[in-house]
Amino acid sequence: MCKFIGRWVKDKKQGPGECFYPNGDIYKGDFKLDKREGFGQYSWTDGKKYEGNWKNNMACGKGKFTHADGDVFDG
Repeated sequence: MCKFIGRWVKDKKQGPGECFYPNGDIYKGDFKLDKREGFGQYSWTDGKKYEGNWKNNMACGKGKFTHADGDVFDG
């Protein structure tokens, strides 16, 4: 669960929005039928970050992952 700021359609997250998770992680991006889907950015509290495509709540396709130490994987 997360604190969600964005649009709800039939009790499901839909379209652009932001999710603030209890552990401090943050997702900003697109939702479809209550799941991360489309383009978005997920930031972990330890400094890691993924920015790119999502499908069914999973990073999928082209994106950029930045490790906490600053190393970047782009692909």
